[in-house]
Amino acid sequence: MSIEDDFAAFRRGAGEETAKLREEIAELRAHAERVGEANDQLVVENDELRKDKERMDWLTNSLGWIVVGNVNEADPSQHAKEGDTLADAWRAAIDVARKEAQP
Repeated sequence: MSIEDDFAAFRRGAGEETAKLREEIAELRAHAERVGEANDQLVVENDELRKDKERMDWLTNSLGWIVVGNVNEADPSQHAKEGDTLADAWRAAIDVARKEAQP
């Protein structure tokens, strides 16, 4: 084999390896994007859970139990928007009662 043949074989091998690495990089970028999107969704879900915890904390403190009568007497459906679940309606009713209870 000549030096030219060795060099040509090296170039073919390097080209194949480069193609494999480019494919791997594309797969890793796609994976990183999916992970980023999942993280964004988790941040939103965590924020909603934090809000629910704040509502529960409010309901369980002494002032909350006094004011919760307003929530229990309220019709949560009056706070519901189209497409809301019953839980969404209760969250809205609790939020209204919390605002009304503020000094």
